[in-house]
Amino acid sequence: MTELAGFDLSTVLAPALGLGASGALLAVRGTTVQRHVPVIAPALAPLPVLAGLLLAGVLALVLAAGTPAASVLRWILGSAAAAGCAAAGWTAGQLWRHAELLRDAQACTVDEAVHLPPWERDARWLLLDGRLGSSGQVTSPGGVVCAFYEAELRLVGERGEPGRLLSRERAASLPLELRGLRTSVRLRFSSARAAAPVGIRRVLVPIENETDEVPAEGEQASVEVLSWESVGKLGARALALGKLELDRDGAWRLVGIAGGAAPVVLPTEQESAAAAWRSEAWRWSGVAVPLAVLAALCFGHGS
Repeated sequence: MTELAGFDLSTVLAPALGLGASGALLAVRGTTVQRHVPVIAPALAPLPVLAGLLLAGVLALVLAAGTPAASVLRWILGSAAAAGCAAAGWTAGQLWRHAELLRDAQACTVDEAVHLPPWERDARWLLLDGRLGSSGQVTSPGGVVCAFYEAELRLVGERGEPGRLLSRERAASLPLELRGLRTSVRLRFSSARAAAPVGIRRVLVPIENETDEVPAEGEQASVEVLSWESVGKLGARALALGKLELDRDGAWRLVGIAGGAAPVVLPTEQESAAAAWRSEAWRWSGVAVPLAVLAALCFGHGS
C-alpha cells in the first residue's frame, strides 16, 4: 500500500529515494577520483550521468502524478530502478569478493598455479604471486624504467603541495607477464586495474617561448613540475587476481571479470587496496538499497 489516509506516500518517498541513490552514486565517483582505487568492472555509463537520469525520472514521475502518463512512467522508473539495484548489488558483491580474496586468500606462486589439478584451477579465482615481466619497457615522466606507470604532472604548489594539474599519462609495455622461477603467465592488463605505490619526482618540462627572445643555442626553456606517479617496475614482486585459462597458443593467461583485465596489486598496496574495495562495496550497497525500495514503491503502487 502506498496510500495512507488518502495521501500518496510515493509523492514524498520517490524524490527522497531518488535523491539518496543519486547522492550515493556521486559519493562512489567522488571517492574513486580522490584516491586511486583499482577498477573491478567498468561502469555502464559515467556515474554523474546515471545520477542525473535517475533524478530526472523521479521528477518526471512526481510531476506526472494524477495524469494518464503516470502509470507508464511508474512502470519505466520501477524497471530502471530494479535493473540499477541488480547492477549495484552485483558490483558490491564483486568488490567484496575481490577484497576478501586479496586480504585473506593464500597466494600461490605462478609455478604452483599452473601445476594445480584441473579441479582446483579451472574456473576458480586465484591470487597469484610473481614478478612483473615484459618483452619491452616504458619510461615514466620521472625517468623510471618500468613495466607500467600512471602519472599526474602538476605545477609545484605552496609548501610542496600539488599545484595545478597539467596532464595525466599512463602507459604499459604489453603483453605483460607474471613470472615464476620456471614458468610465466600472461596478464590481461589495464592500468586502471593496477595499484602501485605513488612516488613524487621532480621533472623539467619544456615550454614554448612566449617572448621574442631567442634562446641560446642548445638551450630550451623549461619549467620544473612534480610528477605524482605510480610505477610497476620490471622484476618487482606483484599480486594478481583472476582466473587462469589457456589462450590460442596454448600458453596460460590470467583474466579478470568476463575475460577482462586482471587486477594487479603490488604487495605494499595490498591492505590499502582491499580496504578501498570494501569501502567502495559499502557505497555501492548504499546505491542498491534506495533503488530496491524505489522499485518496490513503483511496482506496488495501488496494490
